[in-house]
Amino acid sequence: DGSVVLSRWIYNNPDIFENKTVLELGAGCGLPGIMAARTAKFVTLTEYVDQLVDNIAYNISLNSIDETESHNQSQNQNIYD
Repeated sequence: DGSVVLSRWIYNNPDIFENKTVLELGAGCGLPGIMAARTAKFVTLTEYVDQLVDNIAYNISLNSIDETESHNQSQNQNIYD
């Protein structure tokens, strides 16, 4: 699974993310972004599917990440309209 491989790489290279801004597109469960949040200055996780957005919020809470800046901005938009 790509997110596990990427998360292990982030875990082994935290200095690359130190004081950086990270954007994870199509975060799924959010694992790489959660790992990057250990050292990054700011992390944004994005996802289109509402259930996955809720799952990301849950995973953030499980991993004790400071949620003062955590926002759940789920929008159902039909991009084809």
